[in-house]
Amino acid sequence: MSADPQDIEAGNRNSMPSRSSCVRALETLAEGQAVTVVALDLGYDSVSAFIALFKRTLGVTPSAYFQRT
Repeated sequence: MSADPQDIEAGNRNSMPSRSSCVRALETLAEGQAVTVVALDLGYDSVSAFIALFKRTLGVTPSAYFQRT
């Protein structure tokens, strides 16, 4: 599934997160912050919604992403 550029720029929570949200999420997760905290800080209604969008964006879940980096 490819994202509509307008959705990325607008940070539409129903499609893809904004670039700045992605960067902030990656930085915060890399610092060891819990996925739940990151998801809620970024304004997601649920952790599962954040994880699903992370996976759609990067191809893996947050935990899988950091296991391979």
